[in-house]
Amino acid sequence: MPRAIGLDIGSHAVRAAAVRVGRPSETVGFGQVGLPRGAVEHGEIIDPGLVASALRRLWRDAHLRDRQVRVGLASQRTIIRQVEMPAMGEAELRSALEFQAGEFIPLPPEETYLDFKVVEPFTSSDGEDMLRILIAAIHRDTLQTALTAVREAGLQTVSFDLTPFALTRALVLQPGGEDTETAEAIISVGSGVTIVVVHEQGVIRFVRIVGGGGDDFTAAIEQALGLGFEDAEALKRQLSGVVDRRDEAVTAVEGPVANLLNEIRGSIDFYSAQPGARSLSRALLTGGGSLLHGFAQRLADTMGIAAELADVAATASVGDIGFAPEQLGALQPYLPAPVGLALGVDKGALYRFNLLSERERRVFSVGRAAAVGAAAGVLVVGGLAAFTMQRNNELSATKERLADQQATNQQIQDTIAGLQGTTDLQAESDQAQALIAAALTGEVAWSRVLQELARVIPGDVWLDSLQTSATSGVTIAPTDPAAVASGLGTLTFAATGIDYPSAAGWLQRLATLPSIRAPWVSSLAEGSVTIGATEYPAVTFSSNAILTDAAITERARRAARVAGTSPTAAPSAPAPATTETTVAAG
Repeated sequence: MPRAIGLDIGSHAVRAAAVRVGRPSETVGFGQVGLPRGAVEHGEIIDPGLVASALRRLWRDAHLRDRQVRVGLASQRTIIRQVEMPAMGEAELRSALEFQAGEFIPLPPEETYLDFKVVEPFTSSDGEDMLRILIAAIHRDTLQTALTAVREAGLQTVSFDLTPFALTRALVLQPGGEDTETAEAIISVGSGVTIVVVHEQGVIRFVRIVGGGGDDFTAAIEQALGLGFEDAEALKRQLSGVVDRRDEAVTAVEGPVANLLNEIRGSIDFYSAQPGARSLSRALLTGGGSLLHGFAQRLADTMGIAAELADVAATASVGDIGFAPEQLGALQPYLPAPVGLALGVDKGALYRFNLLSERERRVFSVGRAAAVGAAAGVLVVGGLAAFTMQRNNELSATKERLADQQATNQQIQDTIAGLQGTTDLQAESDQAQALIAAALTGEVAWSRVLQELARVIPGDVWLDSLQTSATSGVTIAPTDPAAVASGLGTLTFAATGIDYPSAAGWLQRLATLPSIRAPWVSSLAEGSVTIGATEYPAVTFSSNAILTDAAITERARRAARVAGTSPTAAPSAPAPATTETTVAAG
């Protein structure tokens, strides 16, 4: 039976599963290594070097030998669409889809990699033979950055898939069976994104990747209780037990949990509104965020269906993977994605997508052939080279001993020199750290703030412009005497909504973000918006919100800790100054 490695790149960790693929399949290896904060955000790799370092450690700690991997991820720059096309051959279909990609995929064709699978043939109302097609696409930068990280780790990507399809392979048996009247949802709550898949007996009918997940729960606890990220994360994981400040933490996560449940329900409602959609029988939960205490029950109550934690045993039984039996239950939320990626090696598996370009696939094929040829060459010349290698090894060993001794001598000299002037160096270091802390005081992580905003903008509100004002040491909102800027400033939004409840919904969404607080509407007027050639009634409004300490960058926090100052107010800060930035938003 073939053996394959599935590699899932998440926002908090990289996970690999070794699967012996067959009938039945068996998971024979598994490992996971955490990622530094900021290495991957919302499924997008930000620092390939940090990811590569984690992958090298993962292969070492999990004792994985295979270097060829089937990679998968999920981000909001991955697109999945179902379209209908006239029946035609595969080659013609690929050409037609690539030519018409701009009609289906909201990404520039030259910046997009895509693949497709035929879901099913059908006959249109006018008797034409048609095909229902599932298209998967990814932004070139997202894919290339992931390939770079994998390559730097010394691994070779043989297939690049999307996590929603891997989950379907891992948790759904082949199409067929007795129950043909209902549909099933797979909901994976990750750290940065949440995946919603609806299938009918293994046939995917709906896929959506929602921004938000377990990190939002952690951030809410971090903000409400004044904890560091690690402490907030640890408290979140212990909410099912008796721990200090449990009630405060439960209250803190109520808002982001409600928001995520609303997004999930909205996704399911969209599926249910499609012609011919079946009723949902249950929801399978996976991903680390699904372990939040009470989340499964809240989802069941919201959806009115059964919700249970998923188990990969039906498609790939879990063998001896190096964990004690009592630990396997805790691993279940993390197994489906990498196991499903590995199962993609089976030519009969569900939805085998590969987003690698033709050139990258050829590189892999040529590299594999070259490796075989190189192995044969080694066998031919091995005997002739043995004597030469022995003498070269002896010479190299002598040179290495000499180099080691010289390095040791140099270290001794460097240590002696470094001990001189220690007091002056310490003073200079303290002064430099204070200068760095002062320079970074009040530095706002605008990319993180804007990403938070993008995730909560309601569907019935259009953001026209965003103005930021960073002000030091002043009260920002005179209408709210308790709200003080803490040295960071305000955000001013100009927006358009469908009606007055749209503006109210906007404020409710803003209030859930950790980086801002005390949102208020400063002006509101009735107006209109033109879509195409039609004018619709609308309301235009301006709103404001105060930036909180949660918006401070990590490097400003680190610098302040080293210097013993505040990241929002340095002792020797200059006179108050205001800077403004305006961002146009379509």
